[in-house]
Amino acid sequence: MDSDRNRPLGALPPQRGRMIGRPYEPGEIRRMLRAAPLVTVTGPPGVGKSRLAAHTAARMRREQGLDVRYLDLAVLRDPDLLFPALWATLESEGPRKPEVGPEAGGGALWPPAGADPPVRPASAHHGTLLLLDNCEHLATRCALHLVALLDALPGLRVLATSRRPFGVDEERVLALRPLATRPGPPRRPPVPGAAGAPPAGAAEEDGGPPREGPVTAPKNPVAGQGDDEAVQEGSGPHSDAARLFLDRVRAVAPERMPRPSEHALVARLCRGLDGIPLALDLAAGALRRWPLAHLVDRLDDHLDLLHLPDRPGPAHHRGLRTAIGWSHELCTPVERLLWARLSVFSGSFDLEAAESVCAGGSLTDVGWPLRTLIEKSVVEEAPADLAPPADDDACAGHEGSADHDSSADHDRPDGGADPATGTGAAPGGEPAGTPGRLGPPPPGPRYRLCASVRAYGREWLRHLGEERELRRRHRDHHLRLVALGEAGWRGAQQPYWCARLRSSRQDVVAALAHSLDTPGEAFVGLSMAASFGPVWVALGRVAEGRHWLARALDAAPEPTPLRAKALWTAGWLAALQGDDSTAAGLLAHSTELAQRLGYAAALGSALQHSAGVGAAARDPGRALGLYEEALAYHRAVGDRSGAVELMVRLALHHCLRPDASTGDLHRAVALCEESDRRCVESGELWYHARAQDVHALALWKLGRPEEAQRLALRALETRARLRDPLGTGLALELLGWIASRQGRHDRAAFLLGAADRVWRESGGRLYGTPQLLSDSRAAEARTRAALGETAYRAAFRRGGGFAPADGVHRVLARCPGEGS
Repeated sequence: MDSDRNRPLGALPPQRGRMIGRPYEPGEIRRMLRAAPLVTVTGPPGVGKSRLAAHTAARMRREQGLDVRYLDLAVLRDPDLLFPALWATLESEGPRKPEVGPEAGGGALWPPAGADPPVRPASAHHGTLLLLDNCEHLATRCALHLVALLDALPGLRVLATSRRPFGVDEERVLALRPLATRPGPPRRPPVPGAAGAPPAGAAEEDGGPPREGPVTAPKNPVAGQGDDEAVQEGSGPHSDAARLFLDRVRAVAPERMPRPSEHALVARLCRGLDGIPLALDLAAGALRRWPLAHLVDRLDDHLDLLHLPDRPGPAHHRGLRTAIGWSHELCTPVERLLWARLSVFSGSFDLEAAESVCAGGSLTDVGWPLRTLIEKSVVEEAPADLAPPADDDACAGHEGSADHDSSADHDRPDGGADPATGTGAAPGGEPAGTPGRLGPPPPGPRYRLCASVRAYGREWLRHLGEERELRRRHRDHHLRLVALGEAGWRGAQQPYWCARLRSSRQDVVAALAHSLDTPGEAFVGLSMAASFGPVWVALGRVAEGRHWLARALDAAPEPTPLRAKALWTAGWLAALQGDDSTAAGLLAHSTELAQRLGYAAALGSALQHSAGVGAAARDPGRALGLYEEALAYHRAVGDRSGAVELMVRLALHHCLRPDASTGDLHRAVALCEESDRRCVESGELWYHARAQDVHALALWKLGRPEEAQRLALRALETRARLRDPLGTGLALELLGWIASRQGRHDRAAFLLGAADRVWRESGGRLYGTPQLLSDSRAAEARTRAALGETAYRAAFRRGGGFAPADGVHRVLARCPGEGS
């Protein structure tokens, strides 16, 4: 923190600016200090440990009358000087100038090593709080001295900041995380009773019982997934990270305060800097030299860009490179090697991925250095996203067991060999779709490097000359992962694979891009893009999927079975966004190529998707013929999952016919009931929920709203297990239509607003289906007319105030008329 040598020994450094985005952590620290004599705030470089600790200590001095003593260890390099410095800080009777000598590292606050022994009695330290800052380089010696110190002075409390904990029994740890980078609801702590959860309403309060064990400071709930960039451009920079950045700009460069039209740039900057407070502080200072757009454009170069040599404070807080280099110096050679290799990951990874990609050469064991990098706050745990519901045993078996259909085989003309190579081998010599090093999928913790730490590691990876090889390993690992996910997608393992592939999406995209940018490997990228199609839909990232499929199709124009598969996948995604003309063209090309190659699986898929777009969608007879032809191809290749999917589509076709009769609707109900039975037998959830949606739609059209509502709620529950935004939007729409037809208009407007929020964030409103869009407009008009414009807008806004990440239970709990 402030290294000014004129500051009295033991005095707290001056506080710069407001504390932003940490409403619960000070109270958490105070609760911990009541339960234990030592609390350590840990976290990655620049996350704000020193600022939070000093803020909390100052508040405790002000509100509780504590005698607070401060000691910054950043400039103390000689471990032998630690004990005298500790005693000198505690024994000082009041403000005095510290002794400064060459052994103190220049500008330090410690007396010589041979200082006189303390004379104050132990009782004099009751009500004393010792704040030790920047302890990571002396962590082992600190642990020894602090244990002895706390034993000798039982009334003493110690608050420390370090990039690693001390690991002693007397210690409690608060792991500080970066600030939230996306706008969302007001910040809340985790669920009361969970590890690290302050009691309800405990922000900045001392109430609540102390808890034991390490605590991870809560991070804001956000709209969408943690790795998503789908933030509304017009929403303004209301995240904690953006508020901190704007506060710092106002303080250091008010003439450069971003205008409202630049709020989207602020949001991009905060995401690019991972919400690290030091980085945001440096970026605010950098605005005095460069415009905001320049900073955003040079995010890839932010380690060199964000360096302010005249910034007050210690040297290692004047630039990101210096701050991270301080951590790098404290790592062993093996840890540095693993850090460099882990930088190849763009998002989160698990231990299995780290071992698959990073092991080799002198790095034979990945697990141990990974654990020590976590302890040193170089690697952080990412939010767990893999645990299936308690009643789901999706992870119990191995991939490809007899209970599950393998869609990977269905998409191959010969039932097994890779149509792109004819050998069934993935790059690297392992059979495509086999586990390789992956093995059965273990649910477990995931890890990540924050953006600045990752950028520093990649520089070292290039310096070591390993970047090309590590990118190839990274690509091969994710190629196998996607193949396994495709094989396990349709069946009881679907919730697991949906979660695992969601967590790995950033790295799948990075591996895909690497393949497309590497000469001679475009077919690998095409394979990944085609196989990842259902995942893009399930994650509500249809536009992203279309982008990568278009790039892959352009890069690999050869007329192969793999291209036929990619063409119908791209056509499907285009249809979901209502781009019927593009979809029809892609599906026609897929149909022609699959017929020419004799590729029955692709032909069946292309025909079934063709039935819902263009001229076929407007001609019920033609669409029905295409569905029947597609069903024959699915049966010919033994694709039971494809047949279930087609039954659901055929049921929807009967529901949406302009001239739909009661008989058509009853046929739709029968198809949905058969699909429901087959999905229950196989454990398939995605099309099970879709069948429930269509079943509810048919019952609604048949004038049976209560039954329709029960099915739509069941579909919503199923979608919650998969976190399927598009399906969630459809179920919310259906519930809104049902409420409107029942005369429950306030509820209808709320649900329509909640659905609208989903569509705006994920795209693909109502799968681009004209008849469904027409039904939505009719329900909206009916509800507006019943409520009046003002009341309708108010209820609609309330519904839109909940993000899908909040959970459907929370949305429905606030819904007017719930349970009535």
